[in-house]
Amino acid sequence: MNRNAMDKIEVEASQYLVDLFGKVAGYELTDEERRAAFKVACTLPDHATLKDFIAACDEGDAVRAGLPVEVASTLKPLSSALALHVSYAGKYASLFNQRT
Repeated sequence: MNRNAMDKIEVEASQYLVDLFGKVAGYELTDEERRAAFKVACTLPDHATLKDFIAACDEGDAVRAGLPVEVASTLKPLSSALALHVSYAGKYASLFNQRT
């Protein structure tokens, strides 16, 4: 597969993640939040988790990834909402474990 095709796939996947983040957070992201979330998602390594995204929204982590500080401040409401939902889901994760 050529590099342009891979770039397109990565962009589409990152855009899908941004849409998913809004759904998990429970609100419609602003255009500014969508752009910032997309930038952060593009800095994450393969096999990153939602917790990795939340951590990457931290001001220090965003700056280390080469992103402007404004990206982190823009994503503060989103990362807080995601963290709340992740901790809530973790609280009830045992309900989804298969019993043997």
